[in-house]
Amino acid sequence: MSQKNGLIYQWAKRGTRPRQPKDQRYASCYIFGTVYPQRDVGAALVMPYADSEAMQNILMRSAKMSARKLMQSS
Repeated sequence: MSQKNGLIYQWAKRGTRPRQPKDQRYASCYIFGTVYPQRDVGAALVMPYADSEAMQNILMRSAKMSARKLMQSS
């Protein structure tokens, strides 16, 4: 996770358009998280896509974490 490169200023003759190569070495990711303050439980996942499979994954993971915390407190 990082930021894309910004504008780069470059000296050039007036009326010319200098070549500005763009850095293509980046990829996107999505951060999913759930928090249950009453149970002092939270879960987070970093996924390459934001789709229904990713959402189902975070919901299942948070349910497991919540159940585990509930079992420990009993």
